[in-house]
Amino acid sequence: MTRTGAGTLPRAEEIGIDWRVLLFSAGMAIATGVVLGWRRFCIFRMSGLHNSLKSAGGRNTSTVASNRFRSILVGSELALGWYC
Repeated sequence: MTRTGAGTLPRAEEIGIDWRVLLFSAGMAIATGVVLGWRRFCIFRMSGLHNSLKSAGGRNTSTVASNRFRSILVGSELALGWYC
């Protein structure tokens, strides 16, 4: 009790998880992810994503400075990922 501070909360024994609310929230989160994911999948499927990626693959108009900045960002992401 002393580590969580539950002894200092008034009516702490009345605090609990309402399973109906938890299940509803989890269901809504899953349903939202499925609906939005399905929508995005349908948009990509209709737009011919493969052809547009294939045609844009050979073009690179970035400068040396932007390539260096991108390399620094990728390196810092990897360092932070390794650290965490």
